[in-house]
Amino acid sequence: MPKVNMKKCNLLFILIIFFFNACSVFSKPSLKELNGKNVIVFVPGYKGSRLVNSSGQTVWLSFGQLLFGSESMAYGSKDNLRVDGVLKEVEVMPYLYSLDIYQDCFDELNSLENYQVVEFGYDWRESNISTASKFRELVKKIEKAKPKSISVIAHSMGGLSVAYALGYSEPLKIDKIIFLGTLFRGTLKAFLDMNRPNEQLPFDENFMTREDYITFKSAYELLPHPDDVSFSDTSLKNKDTIYNIENWKTNSWGTLMHSNDAKDQSLLKDNLEKGK
Repeated sequence: MPKVNMKKCNLLFILIIFFFNACSVFSKPSLKELNGKNVIVFVPGYKGSRLVNSSGQTVWLSFGQLLFGSESMAYGSKDNLRVDGVLKEVEVMPYLYSLDIYQDCFDELNSLENYQVVEFGYDWRESNISTASKFRELVKKIEKAKPKSISVIAHSMGGLSVAYALGYSEPLKIDKIIFLGTLFRGTLKAFLDMNRPNEQLPFDENFMTREDYITFKSAYELLPHPDDVSFSDTSLKNKDTIYNIENWKTNSWGTLMHSNDAKDQSLLKDNLEKGK
Protein backbone atom coordinates (compact mmCIF):
# COMPACT_ATOMS: atom_id res chain seq x y z
CA MET A 1 0.00 0.00 0.00
CA PRO A 2 1.52 3.40 -0.97
CA LYS A 3 2.54 5.71 1.86
CA VAL A 4 0.20 8.67 2.33
CA ASN A 5 1.81 12.11 2.48
CA MET A 6 0.00 13.50 5.53
CA LYS A 7 1.50 16.99 5.12
CA LYS A 8 -0.03 17.29 1.64
CA CYS A 9 -3.33 15.91 2.91
CA ASN A 10 -3.36 18.44 5.75
CA LEU A 11 -2.58 21.26 3.34
CA LEU A 12 -5.44 20.24 1.06
CA PHE A 13 -7.72 19.96 4.10
CA ILE A 14 -6.82 23.51 5.17
CA LEU A 15 -7.61 24.89 1.72
CA ILE A 16 -10.98 23.13 1.59
CA ILE A 17 -11.95 24.21 5.11
CA PHE A 18 -10.91 27.80 4.51
CA PHE A 19 -12.80 27.99 1.23
CA PHE A 20 -16.04 26.98 2.90
CA ASN A 21 -15.54 29.03 6.06
CA ALA A 22 -13.94 32.27 4.95
CA CYS A 23 -16.28 34.97 4.14
CA SER A 24 -15.09 38.98 4.02
CA VAL A 25 -12.18 45.56 2.75
CA PHE A 26 -13.16 48.78 2.13
CA SER A 27 -13.23 50.48 -1.17
CA LYS A 28 -14.15 54.02 -0.34
CA PRO A 29 -15.41 55.94 -3.34
CA SER A 30 -15.91 59.63 -2.76
CA LEU A 31 -19.44 60.89 -2.12
CA LYS A 32 -19.33 62.73 -5.46
CA GLU A 33 -18.91 59.39 -7.26
CA LEU A 34 -22.14 58.12 -5.71
CA ASN A 35 -24.34 61.02 -6.80
CA GLY A 36 -27.05 59.79 -9.15
CA LYS A 37 -25.69 56.24 -9.16
CA ASN A 38 -27.27 52.95 -8.17
CA VAL A 39 -25.22 52.07 -5.11
CA ILE A 40 -24.64 48.49 -3.97
CA VAL A 41 -23.32 48.08 -0.43
CA PHE A 42 -21.63 44.71 0.03
CA VAL A 43 -21.48 43.30 3.58
CA PRO A 44 -19.25 40.21 3.97
CA GLY A 45 -19.75 37.40 6.44
CA TYR A 46 -17.97 35.91 9.45
CA LYS A 47 -14.18 36.01 9.00
CA GLY A 48 -14.79 37.97 5.81
CA SER A 49 -12.78 41.14 6.47
CA ARG A 50 -9.01 41.38 6.36
CA LEU A 51 -7.38 42.18 9.71
CA VAL A 52 -3.90 43.69 10.05
CA ASN A 53 -1.65 44.41 13.03
CA SER A 54 -0.14 47.76 14.05
CA SER A 55 2.71 47.20 11.57
CA GLY A 56 0.25 46.77 8.71
CA GLN A 57 1.01 43.06 8.39
CA THR A 58 -1.94 40.90 7.44
CA VAL A 59 -2.93 38.53 10.24
CA TRP A 60 -6.32 37.43 8.89
CA LEU A 61 -5.65 36.08 6.51
CA SER A 62 -2.41 35.36 4.72
CA PHE A 63 -1.32 31.85 3.85
CA GLY A 64 1.78 32.25 5.99
CA GLN A 65 -0.32 33.16 9.04
CA LEU A 66 -2.64 30.24 8.34
CA LEU A 67 0.27 27.81 8.46
CA PHE A 68 2.75 29.33 10.87
CA GLY A 69 1.29 32.48 12.44
CA SER A 70 1.51 32.86 16.18
CA GLU A 71 -0.03 36.31 16.60
CA SER A 72 -3.06 36.28 18.88
CA MET A 73 -6.47 36.65 17.26
CA ALA A 74 -8.08 37.46 20.62
CA TYR A 75 -10.39 40.47 20.54
CA GLY A 76 -9.27 43.31 22.80
CA SER A 77 -5.64 42.14 23.10
CA LYS A 78 -2.90 44.71 23.72
CA ASP A 79 -1.85 44.96 20.08
CA ASN A 80 -5.37 44.66 18.72
CA LEU A 81 -5.99 44.17 15.04
CA ARG A 82 -7.71 46.65 12.73
CA VAL A 83 -9.87 46.20 9.66
CA ASP A 84 -8.30 46.63 6.25
CA GLY A 85 -11.19 45.90 3.95
CA VAL A 86 -13.08 42.88 2.55
CA LEU A 87 -11.13 39.67 2.12
CA LYS A 88 -11.30 39.04 -1.62
CA GLU A 89 -8.57 36.45 -2.00
CA VAL A 90 -5.78 34.70 -0.11
CA GLU A 91 -2.39 34.67 -1.81
CA VAL A 92 -1.06 31.09 -1.69
CA MET A 93 1.92 31.53 -4.03
CA PRO A 94 2.84 35.20 -4.61
CA TYR A 95 1.99 36.32 -8.16
CA LEU A 96 1.18 32.73 -9.17
CA TYR A 97 -1.86 31.43 -7.30
CA SER A 98 -4.50 32.95 -5.06
CA LEU A 99 -7.54 31.39 -3.41
CA ASP A 100 -10.66 33.31 -4.38
CA ILE A 101 -12.98 34.40 -1.59
CA TYR A 102 -15.09 37.33 -2.83
CA GLN A 103 -13.09 38.47 -5.87
CA ASP A 104 -15.33 36.85 -8.49
CA CYS A 105 -18.38 38.39 -6.83
CA PHE A 106 -16.85 41.87 -6.97
CA ASP A 107 -15.74 41.42 -10.57
CA GLU A 108 -19.36 40.72 -11.51
CA LEU A 109 -20.77 43.62 -9.50
CA ASN A 110 -18.18 46.08 -10.82
CA SER A 111 -19.06 45.12 -14.39
CA LEU A 112 -22.60 46.52 -13.99
CA GLU A 113 -23.11 49.83 -15.75
CA ASN A 114 -24.21 52.84 -13.70
CA TYR A 115 -23.66 50.91 -10.48
CA GLN A 116 -21.14 51.79 -7.80
CA VAL A 117 -20.08 49.12 -5.32
CA VAL A 118 -19.26 50.20 -1.77
CA GLU A 119 -17.50 47.62 0.42
CA PHE A 120 -18.31 47.49 4.10
CA GLY A 121 -15.39 45.93 5.97
CA TYR A 122 -15.85 45.32 9.69
CA ASP A 123 -14.22 43.52 12.59
CA TRP A 124 -16.11 40.23 12.54
CA ARG A 125 -14.97 39.44 16.11
CA GLU A 126 -17.02 42.21 17.70
CA SER A 127 -20.75 42.22 18.36
CA ASN A 128 -23.11 42.39 15.40
CA ILE A 129 -24.93 45.16 17.24
CA SER A 130 -21.78 47.31 17.17
CA THR A 131 -21.30 46.46 13.50
CA ALA A 132 -24.92 47.41 12.82
CA SER A 133 -24.27 50.89 14.20
CA LYS A 134 -21.26 51.33 11.91
CA PHE A 135 -23.26 50.05 8.97
CA ARG A 136 -25.95 52.65 9.66
CA GLU A 137 -23.29 55.39 9.73
CA LEU A 138 -22.06 54.30 6.31
CA VAL A 139 -25.56 54.21 4.79
CA LYS A 140 -26.32 57.67 6.23
CA LYS A 141 -23.22 59.05 4.51
CA ILE A 142 -24.27 57.44 1.24
CA GLU A 143 -27.76 58.94 1.58
CA LYS A 144 -26.22 62.43 1.75
CA ALA A 145 -24.59 61.82 -1.65
CA LYS A 146 -28.10 61.56 -3.17
CA PRO A 147 -27.67 58.31 -5.10
CA LYS A 148 -30.36 57.06 -7.47
CA SER A 149 -30.88 53.99 -5.29
CA ILE A 150 -29.24 52.04 -2.47
CA SER A 151 -29.18 48.24 -2.48
CA VAL A 152 -27.51 45.92 0.01
CA ILE A 153 -26.03 42.47 -0.48
CA ALA A 154 -25.32 40.87 2.90
CA HIS A 155 -23.59 37.51 3.19
CA SER A 156 -23.89 35.09 6.11
CA MET A 157 -23.29 36.82 9.48
CA GLY A 158 -23.19 40.19 7.70
CA GLY A 159 -26.93 39.76 7.23
CA LEU A 160 -27.42 39.66 11.00
CA SER A 161 -25.77 43.06 11.38
CA VAL A 162 -27.91 44.47 8.57
CA ALA A 163 -31.05 43.02 10.21
CA TYR A 164 -30.11 44.69 13.51
CA ALA A 165 -29.51 47.96 11.65
CA LEU A 166 -33.04 47.84 10.24
CA GLY A 167 -34.48 47.55 13.75
CA TYR A 168 -33.74 51.17 14.70
CA SER A 169 -36.68 53.56 14.96
CA GLU A 170 -35.17 55.84 12.30
CA PRO A 171 -35.44 53.99 8.95
CA LEU A 172 -32.66 53.81 6.38
CA LYS A 173 -33.31 54.72 2.76
CA ILE A 174 -32.51 51.28 1.38
CA ASP A 175 -34.39 50.15 -1.73
CA LYS A 176 -33.49 46.46 -1.85
CA ILE A 177 -31.68 43.92 0.32
CA ILE A 178 -30.41 40.48 -0.62
CA PHE A 179 -29.57 38.17 2.28
CA LEU A 180 -27.20 35.38 1.19
CA GLY A 181 -27.08 32.43 3.59
CA THR A 182 -27.80 34.54 6.67
CA LEU A 183 -27.99 32.41 9.82
CA PHE A 184 -31.06 33.95 11.40
CA ARG A 185 -31.41 31.06 13.87
CA GLY A 186 -27.70 30.53 14.40
CA THR A 187 -25.58 27.50 13.65
CA LEU A 188 -24.16 24.64 15.70
CA LYS A 189 -20.87 25.16 13.87
CA ALA A 190 -20.21 28.24 16.03
CA PHE A 191 -20.33 26.03 19.12
CA LEU A 192 -18.11 23.40 17.48
CA ASP A 193 -15.54 26.07 16.53
CA MET A 194 -15.31 27.11 20.18
CA ASN A 195 -14.47 23.53 21.09
CA ARG A 196 -12.24 22.31 18.27
CA PRO A 197 -10.84 25.28 16.31
CA ASN A 198 -7.39 23.73 15.88
CA GLU A 199 -8.80 20.80 13.91
CA GLN A 200 -9.27 23.26 11.07
CA LEU A 201 -5.68 24.48 11.39
CA PRO A 202 -3.57 21.34 11.93
CA PHE A 203 -0.25 23.07 11.20
CA ASP A 204 -0.59 25.81 13.77
CA GLU A 205 -1.98 25.18 17.23
CA ASN A 206 -1.41 28.80 18.29
CA PHE A 207 -3.62 30.35 15.60
CA MET A 208 -7.33 30.86 16.37
CA THR A 209 -7.36 29.02 19.69
CA ARG A 210 -10.20 28.36 22.13
CA GLU A 211 -8.83 31.21 24.22
CA ASP A 212 -9.20 33.48 21.19
CA TYR A 213 -12.73 32.34 20.39
CA ILE A 214 -14.00 33.04 23.90
CA THR A 215 -13.27 36.75 23.29
CA PHE A 216 -15.26 36.95 20.02
CA LYS A 217 -18.60 38.54 20.88
CA SER A 218 -19.95 37.65 17.44
CA ALA A 219 -19.31 33.93 18.01
CA TYR A 220 -21.93 33.86 20.77
CA GLU A 221 -24.43 35.62 18.50
CA LEU A 222 -23.92 32.82 15.98
CA LEU A 223 -24.81 30.06 18.45
CA PRO A 224 -28.04 28.12 17.74
CA HIS A 225 -31.23 29.94 18.69
CA PRO A 226 -32.03 29.60 22.44
CA ASP A 227 -35.51 28.20 21.77
CA ASP A 228 -34.38 25.52 19.32
CA VAL A 229 -34.04 21.92 20.49
CA SER A 230 -30.71 21.14 22.13
CA PHE A 231 -28.15 19.15 20.15
CA SER A 232 -27.33 17.00 23.19
CA ASP A 233 -30.77 16.35 24.65
CA THR A 234 -33.95 16.61 22.56
CA SER A 235 -36.04 17.12 25.69
CA LEU A 236 -34.27 20.42 26.38
CA LYS A 237 -33.77 23.67 24.52
CA ASN A 238 -30.50 25.42 23.79
CA LYS A 239 -31.18 28.08 26.44
CA ASP A 240 -30.91 25.28 29.02
CA THR A 241 -27.79 23.68 27.52
CA ILE A 242 -25.51 25.78 25.31
CA TYR A 243 -26.36 29.04 27.09
CA ASN A 244 -26.01 27.58 30.60
CA ILE A 245 -22.54 28.25 32.03
CA GLU A 246 -22.89 25.26 34.39
CA ASN A 247 -22.97 22.91 31.41
CA TRP A 248 -19.73 24.44 30.11
CA LYS A 249 -18.11 23.74 33.49
CA THR A 250 -19.48 20.19 33.78
CA ASN A 251 -18.54 19.20 30.23
CA SER A 252 -15.30 21.21 30.06
CA TRP A 253 -16.47 22.96 26.91
CA GLY A 254 -14.47 25.63 25.16
CA THR A 255 -11.57 27.17 27.03
CA LEU A 256 -12.79 25.47 30.24
CA MET A 257 -11.35 22.26 28.79
CA HIS A 258 -7.94 23.44 29.99
CA SER A 259 -8.78 25.71 32.89
CA ASN A 260 -11.47 26.82 35.29
CA ASP A 261 -10.01 30.30 35.50
CA ALA A 262 -12.52 32.65 37.16
CA LYS A 263 -11.80 35.41 34.64
CA ASP A 264 -12.54 33.10 31.71
CA GLN A 265 -15.73 31.89 33.40
CA SER A 266 -16.92 35.44 33.99
CA LEU A 267 -16.25 36.48 30.38
CA LEU A 268 -17.88 33.32 29.07
CA LYS A 269 -21.00 33.75 31.22
CA ASP A 270 -21.38 37.42 30.24
CA ASN A 271 -21.04 36.68 26.52
CA LEU A 272 -23.45 33.74 26.68
CA GLU A 273 -26.10 35.97 28.27
CA LYS A 274 -25.60 38.64 25.62
CA GLY A 275 -25.60 36.06 22.85
CA LYS A 276 -28.88 34.62 24.11
